[in-house]
Amino acid sequence: MRVKSFLASFFGVLKERGMFFAVVNVVFWGAIIVGGFLTQYTEVLPFSLPVGSDFWGISYAPGWLAVEIFVWNFVLSAFVLLGVLGAVFFGFPLVILVYRGLLWGFMLQFVPTDKFFLVLPTLFLEGLGYVLAGVAGITVGLAWLWPKLVFPGKDFSRSDALAEAFVDGLGIFVLVAIVLLVAAVVEVATIGVLLG
Repeated sequence: MRVKSFLASFFGVLKERGMFFAVVNVVFWGAIIVGGFLTQYTEVLPFSLPVGSDFWGISYAPGWLAVEIFVWNFVLSAFVLLGVLGAVFFGFPLVILVYRGLLWGFMLQFVPTDKFFLVLPTLFLEGLGYVLAGVAGITVGLAWLWPKLVFPGKDFSRSDALAEAFVDGLGIFVLVAIVLLVAAVVEVATIGVLLG
């Protein structure tokens, strides 16, 4: 029953933040597409491609690698870069998601065609986790700056709006953690198939 009430609460929050969710999705997935197109027309890459088993952590047990990927993706990428920085200034998550999307678009150009569909589940799950984290960060960041935009029809003070957005954000981050944990397991399985 608790899971059902949590999901109902989460989807209620997401429905209220539908505009934010739509904008962040368009920005992030659009940046991936743009990054893919840019790679076709330029030879300059903003990074060097990692190669070899040292990068993928093949010396680790798969379970430990999944934990490492999850901690990296959730703590640094989702919580700090998208959640905390978004709470400080609502525009940070969009900038970070555009940058990450462009990088993913560049990297996807180097995935062999026969392996492309194999990496899509990881891409989708991690992307969903980051989009949700971005929505949470933007919501908290805008709540103290522009309460009426975040909570239309409610007469919240800035502190009330911030408190409500914080509670909503915590609920979203519970789902972000679940999605990114599943993404980490899927990523380890994908790496095993790609390198095995």
